[in-house]
Formats: sequence, structure tokens, C-alpha cells
Amino acid sequence: MKKINLYLLGIAVLTFAVIIYLSFFNLPNYECTENFKVISRNEWKANPPLDTADEISYEMDLLKVLKNIVIHHSAFSGNFGVENIQSYQQDNGFNDIAYHYLISKDGKIFEGRNINIVGAHAGETLEANNLADSIRKHLDAKNIIEAYKLDPDYGSIGVCLDGNFEKEKPTSCQIRSLKKLLSDLMQKYNIDKNNIMLHNEARELLIVQKKLQSVKDETVCPGIFGANAIKKALKEIK
Repeated sequence: MKKINLYLLGIAVLTFAVIIYLSFFNLPNYECTENFKVISRNEWKANPPLDTADEISYEMDLLKVLKNIVIHHSAFSGNFGVENIQSYQQDNGFNDIAYHYLISKDGKIFEGRNINIVGAHAGETLEANNLADSIRKHLDAKNIIEAYKLDPDYGSIGVCLDGNFEKEKPTSCQIRSLKKLLSDLMQKYNIDKNNIMLHNEARELLIVQKKLQSVKDETVCPGIFGANAIKKALKEIK
């Protein structure tokens, strides 16, 4: 009986080892794109926003308003794709894809929301929601943009890597393109490297430290394997 139990235990350990190997060391091979050009919404045939009246534009020089970059994973396993991510999010209450940029497994960079439109990726605050409700009910004379300024999305560029990084690692292609994209955004909008953060850091940095209240639970995004790889990449950006 003991021999049988040891045999079964050995089978279980071997099976677990094979799963780990297949998940993390035998990843599909992607041929990395050599073109770092951002693929426009027109090129990937993005759906239009569900309601253009629901879009909030930055009504000032982007150099004055874009201060942060928040990095995410899509939380979909495999190569889900920008088209499917947009469709999924629009089917679940989003006006458009939540992010400004998305990076596929082969390193292609896709345009998400127009950079001039406030994203929907970093979280929400109770204060923003309450002020927006008061403005819509004509109980407050402020412009609706004042409510959005209380949300962590305001002034934050959303960058998403496709994949579920609780279960898999980002590809080398994605990390390579991420570093290129971040370097370009930092230079173009004069964003400090210290203001680049993971989604699971945004609650503390963009809500709690501003003495605001989050209306959403804490998140693990961009996943444990994504966090490790992205933090290493950030150290390599000059």
C-alpha cells in the first residue's frame, strides 16, 4: 500500500512539473515585429465608441495634463487580440476600449482610445462619482471635467499587454515593445519615469495618497509574472 501511495505521489509530482514547464518554459514562439509603428484604430478596424457624447476630452495641452502611465494585462490567456478585448469591454459597459495602447504577443503596438480622451483603466473614486452625480442633477454648477479630475484615469495613459500574467509570462516581444513605447511616451509628453506604475500600484499612488476613496477592490493586475517582468524592464529604461 505504501509503495502504491508513493507511486501515485510520484505521478502527481511529475504531472505538476509538466504543467509548470508547459506554462512557463515551453511558451509559443512569436516572431517579434521589427516595426514599432503604432497600428492606428483605422488599420485594425476598431469599433467606434458607443456614445461619443460620453467621451471626455482633455481641453488643454497634453504636455500639461498627461503625467502618469499605468500598465495592465488584459487578463485573457493566450493571444486574445485587441479586437476581442474592445468587443468584450464594450459588451460589459465600457464606451470604448479602456486603454490608450495595447501590445500583442508578437510585440505589435495598437492604438486604443485616442490619447486626447480620458481612459477607463486606473480606477474610480467615490468623490468623483458623487460630484458627477451632483453636476448631472444640476445641484452643482461645476463643469463635469472637474469630477473627472478626481479620478486616477485623468492624466493617466493606459498601456495594456495582452495575456493573463497570473498564469503566463509576457513574451520577450511584448517587453521589448513596451520599453520602446514607454521611452517614446516619456519623451513626447515629458513624463517622469517615477510616474510609470503597475495597475496594482495605482490605488495607493493615485487615490490613497491624494486622500480620496476608491470604489473598487484592490487588483492583482498585471499579475505576478507580469509585475516581475515589467519592473525589470522599467529598470532598463534610461
